Amino acid sequence: MRNYVKKISYPIVMLSLLVMSYVTPLLPVITAHADTEGNTKIILFQNEKGTAQVTSLPDPTTGKITWTIEVEKNQQSAANQLAFSLSEGEQTVLPESIQSNGTPFTYDPQRQQLMEETTSSSFSQMTLTFQTKALKTLTIKSAFLQTEEENGQVKEDIINTTDVAVVLPDNQSTEATSAEAVLADSQEQTEASEKQPATKSSESQPQAESNTASTAIESPLDTQASAPAASKLSSGGSFKNDVPEVDNVLLGEAQYFHIFANHATLNTHTNGNLAVGELNGNVNFGTSIQDGSLATEINYIQKVNTIANSSFVSGTDSRKNKVVFGPSVTVDLADQNQQPAVFVNGQRMDHLKTSEVFQDQSASEPYIDFKKVFSMLQATSERLGAYPQTPGVTKDFTDNNQRVINTARAENDTQEVVLTLTDEQGNPLDDGVYELQNKKTHKEVDEEVTNDDGQVIETDLPEGDYSFVETEAPDGYLIDKKPISFSADTIDEENQKVVVTLSKTELEKDTPITIKGLTKGTSPVLINVDTEGASTVNIKSQIKLEYTDGTTRNSHETEDFDDAVILWNFINQPENQKLSINSPFQGTILAVGDTVDVHQNVDGSIIADTVLVNAETHRWDLQANETVVPIIKLAAMNHLLSLDTTTVSGTKKWDDYDNKFNTRPTSITVQLLQNGEVFQTKTVTPNKEGEWHYEFTDLPTTDESGQTYDYAIQETPVEGYTTKVNGYDLVNTYRNTETTEVSGTKTWNDNDNQFNTRPESITVKLMQNGEKYAEKIVKADKKGNWTYRFDKLPKYDAEGKEYTYTIQEEKVPEYTTEIKGYDLVNTYRNTEKTAVSGTKTWNDYDNKFNTRPESITVDLMQNGKEIDKQTVKADNQGNWTYRFDNLPKYDAEGKEYTYTIQEEKVSGYTTKV
Repeated sequence: MRNYVKKISYPIVMLSLLVMSYVTPLLPVITAHADTEGNTKIILFQNEKGTAQVTSLPDPTTGKITWTIEVEKNQQSAANQLAFSLSEGEQTVLPESIQSNGTPFTYDPQRQQLMEETTSSSFSQMTLTFQTKALKTLTIKSAFLQTEEENGQVKEDIINTTDVAVVLPDNQSTEATSAEAVLADSQEQTEASEKQPATKSSESQPQAESNTASTAIESPLDTQASAPAASKLSSGGSFKNDVPEVDNVLLGEAQYFHIFANHATLNTHTNGNLAVGELNGNVNFGTSIQDGSLATEINYIQKVNTIANSSFVSGTDSRKNKVVFGPSVTVDLADQNQQPAVFVNGQRMDHLKTSEVFQDQSASEPYIDFKKVFSMLQATSERLGAYPQTPGVTKDFTDNNQRVINTARAENDTQEVVLTLTDEQGNPLDDGVYELQNKKTHKEVDEEVTNDDGQVIETDLPEGDYSFVETEAPDGYLIDKKPISFSADTIDEENQKVVVTLSKTELEKDTPITIKGLTKGTSPVLINVDTEGASTVNIKSQIKLEYTDGTTRNSHETEDFDDAVILWNFINQPENQKLSINSPFQGTILAVGDTVDVHQNVDGSIIADTVLVNAETHRWDLQANETVVPIIKLAAMNHLLSLDTTTVSGTKKWDDYDNKFNTRPTSITVQLLQNGEVFQTKTVTPNKEGEWHYEFTDLPTTDESGQTYDYAIQETPVEGYTTKVNGYDLVNTYRNTETTEVSGTKTWNDNDNQFNTRPESITVKLMQNGEKYAEKIVKADKKGNWTYRFDKLPKYDAEGKEYTYTIQEEKVPEYTTEIKGYDLVNTYRNTEKTAVSGTKTWNDYDNKFNTRPESITVDLMQNGKEIDKQTVKADNQGNWTYRFDNLPKYDAEGKEYTYTIQEEKVSGYTTKV
């Protein structure tokens, strides 16, 4: 077994401190309650290392207490050894009673130390049991150890310790209890043991966070009570319930306290009341003077680290006290003899009555919500910091030894208007857009968006009538278009806003500043101090005040605040700025986020993140209703949009011959229209079964005005298809977009228009499957060419069958048309006619010899070729004539025919033509 002397030596030193601390009541003590059988269950530690709790069971017949420690180590601490040190105090540990289950433990009786023998790389559970002879107290200390090798030697260090302190009172209450363990390293524990007062905690008053918490457990068998009994305190309610007018003052809750801070340390007499998140009260505080001006002195302290027993000022018939503590503060209302008394963290309060003390019942419901108030103060500081210096205010700093600010001739100002937008529960809403309009003309004067506090702020408006009109509601809320009207007036002299601007440099000079022209009981003078982003500001200028009634003011304690009309607003601060007051200073200090370190007397409220009082200070509450000028406060409310939603869904059908031409896309785009505008878009693809479905879900049903939305759908066009929408269903019909063309030429066969018979134009008809589809009028171009073209003709019909295209020509007079494919040939047909006629003369002595025949045959010759013949006889008068009619005058080439005749031979005659 390893030697653990080194690693346990530290707990021994700590144990001696713990015992001493309890005796001198410097260490916290947790008041626990046993059940009806005397059992208690206390948490030793519960953190990233694991959990451990100790259960005590007293045996009145033997005077022994059986202790059971149950441990579960987390994986990250499985390799670290666990040790417990048992300080007897006034109890005796019985070594023979020590037993362990799971990981074995060894016990060193000289040091009264229980140590884990081995460790494991996995999770570890163990149970440790031992008994003590009950006399008075037992201290249990837990420690995690880390073992390393250095230069060949084993080195073991304490890496985590936990102490818990518990007192078991005599009366065995049926209420259960638990105490939370807090981790602390050795240095923090040593420092804490030297500084912190004894504390007691109950179920209703949980222990405050601390760097150390020892476990001193008093036996329920001991008849000696070592601490006053705990009593449950009444709730303090809320500050607003006590001071309803808090909403009507400039600085809210902070305006009613001498020190309003998240953290405050008092090292010098502080003459005033406090509202602080954490107090280190090393000296007394409270408003000492009582002249009947204040009816109640209110103090609120969320957490107490130290507090002097002389704190607060005793109440009288003319002024009552109300003190509210946070839930982490241990407050007891009886002493050891069960007599009424107020103990705060074990420290008796000499000036408080039990009826004056209250306590927050939970951290979630504080008497004052510091986070909320400081957020408001930050916004107020920024708003006030934007004001320019008031016209008529003068600053005469020519003589450094007699610097003067005079406000007596400040000019009148106009009102400030603040519109606050909230939801139905009164929570502020940002991002609401408001248009400020002239009420009569409705013309826009300005447009503003509500800030994080839900506010729209208008300053320096000319006198007149105005309206705010909401043009855009915050997301998720209905718009309220009803105008909110108001009138802006000029502020009278008594209530006018007076603003002075200073730089930090002017306050850092070691010469006084006198502020003149102040009037008691009026709106305050706002002094905006530009700190210029400096990390520290050292104020060395003494502040003196002169009033219009001829009086001056010096630093003093008072309860009369009628002349408190100075507000110092420190702006443009970096994070963690420190403001040091090194000369007597008068007026309320608004330094949100700063540390204010007071080294000279201050009369006024000090409002900051941290306040360090190292010189005497005096309460002097600012008197400022609403703001530095009267504010026109307007309220607006937006209702939530309807939470009802709807769904739009549908199917997609394809009418394309089962994708015969492989034209169907892999996806389509469906657009959801909300009141005619594209609201959402979805890409739709077929499922495994080839079905096309889409769905739009969680769609709002109403708009910002409560009007029901109208939803419709449309489809991004699909090439080659026409879309039809049936409700929310889509049908796409294939339009075969493959095209073709028909073109051709016109040829004239008319001897180059020899007879000027060619027309100026012809008409070509396009036939689709034998039906007329289109026609064109065709003319010769500049070069004399006759061409035509039909473009972009559908190649297929609705069923996907290819069209047959042919052409026809309207008849051209005197021409014949021949169609060759899509080409045309027009041939001229000449219809001019001629005739050939003649007579037959007989030179036969009037047929003396009777040789004349009864008829002759005349042959008609066309260009030397016989084309016709005619039998000719004498007519009734004896004349022999012939005639060939309707003879074509021209051949196909337009050449004129030559017609001649011949007579077939007549016997006995000779013929002459």
